[in-house]
Amino acid sequence: MPHLRLLVLPLLLLVVPAANSQSAPIFYDFTVTFDQGDLAGQSFQGSFSLDGNDCPGGLCPDAVFSADFVASTLLSFDITIDGATFDIEDDQTYSFFPLIELQGGNVIYIDYLTSGFVDPHLELFYWPTFGANQAVFQDVDGLESQGTITDVQLQALQAVPEPATLMLFGLGGAGLARHWWQKRG
Repeated sequence: MPHLRLLVLPLLLLVVPAANSQSAPIFYDFTVTFDQGDLAGQSFQGSFSLDGNDCPGGLCPDAVFSADFVASTLLSFDITIDGATFDIEDDQTYSFFPLIELQGGNVIYIDYLTSGFVDPHLELFYWPTFGANQAVFQDVDGLESQGTITDVQLQALQAVPEPATLMLFGLGGAGLARHWWQKRG
């Protein structure tokens, strides 16, 4: 009978389907630096993330990413400027915008625009291929600052263990626990 138990566990593991592998989101950072207006000389950090499942091996395809696109999904977009926080849903045409375009893993296009009727207001437009690089921030008092987007770069990729690896660790732990339990008893 004990030998039958040893055969049942591996057979059950063959029957249980493995979970789909999920890749970690891929994060990019960027800096907005103002050179005109009340915020002249100040810089603010922002970030956005892409669905890692859309980027096999951490390499994103040449594609446009948006919250609304299934094959190339923009997961988040966040920046705080002078105490005002903006996120992905603040774009005036969410969920089609904001847009992020990648080519060869490099960001070549950012388009983010909040409603012009609400203050604070933020407009980011980055398209260096055509010489376009503009950041405009208008605070609650209507004072405007202008600048550029710089230092758009990929953060270090984070490894996510595969489900099969986690299952092997679990089985190993169960085996050790069983061995300990048998020695104790």
